[in-house]
Amino acid sequence: MIKIDAPLAANDDAHLKKLCDRQPWPPHYALWQAAYAGYRSHNGNPWYIAPTAFVPDVSDQELWLILGDAA
Repeated sequence: MIKIDAPLAANDDAHLKKLCDRQPWPPHYALWQAAYAGYRSHNGNPWYIAPTAFVPDVSDQELWLILGDAA
């Protein structure tokens, strides 16, 4: 595994809140917030970041939330 730098917006909780205010994300905000905090606290080191268990039926939408139009 290699370290992958987070997008600059990953350091911005206000940006995360804005994304999660749209449907279907409000119920997942706390999990996303914890995932971002874990990523930041371990400087993106994949060996130290615990996986986050998101609801499976929104996994494709989660990928779009992260990658946007690049997905």
